[in-house]
Amino acid sequence: MQTPWVHEDFGFSRGGMPIYLFAFFLCLHRLADCLPHPMRRVEVRKMKAESLISAAFAPQLTAAYWFLAIYVAERSLPSALTGLAISLTFASLLQAAALLSYVKRARTDFYVRQREKRDPVFLISFGFYMAGLVSLVAVKAPTLTTWLMAAYVVNTALAALINRYLTKVSIHVWGISGPSVAVFMAYGPSSIILMLVVAALVGYERVYAGAHTSSQVALALFLSVITTACLFAVLAHFNLGFASPRAL
Repeated sequence: MQTPWVHEDFGFSRGGMPIYLFAFFLCLHRLADCLPHPMRRVEVRKMKAESLISAAFAPQLTAAYWFLAIYVAERSLPSALTGLAISLTFASLLQAAALLSYVKRARTDFYVRQREKRDPVFLISFGFYMAGLVSLVAVKAPTLTTWLMAAYVVNTALAALINRYLTKVSIHVWGISGPSVAVFMAYGPSSIILMLVVAALVGYERVYAGAHTSSQVALALFLSVITTACLFAVLAHFNLGFASPRAL
């Protein structure tokens, strides 16, 4: 079955994804040592500007961006608007409210920079994403919206395990590069440019601000893209959706 929202030029086998990853890593090259010390006044202004980047692309906000983008591509399909409302509720609004509550109780910053304090955040996020996924399946929301929520479930679980047992990873970058697979499916190769710019900019800021190392940012990029692509391939193989993307 063909679906109107899958771009005709999309295909992992056509070299788009390797180019995507390679270009992103060029942007990340040698970012670990980019923060000068001591900082001059102009550098302080740069830090303020870059803190706005982190706020604008916080995971709770980027989830809303991507679900809105997918909705535009799927808006002619049944239950598209209902799917968008569910997605924004569970992936963005409730997530943000819960995070603000946790930050206040745990006496930590909004981005929860301390690795040991991130476990409850991952657990809360996983619960909301799972509830969103169940709700989307119940209302028979469009396939790509449902798959994107499933990707959030799987990626959150993986990021939580890595944070617990290996290292802290950039959830900012993870929240951009993982969903970029869904945006790529909906809009084709042209969307890669936008996603690269956004991911590179945010990844640069996170390293520049000292929140992550370049390797942590790179790890988030690779694992999120690979995990999401593999998940979508499995879902397509077993035809788990209300329309089967021929691109996968």
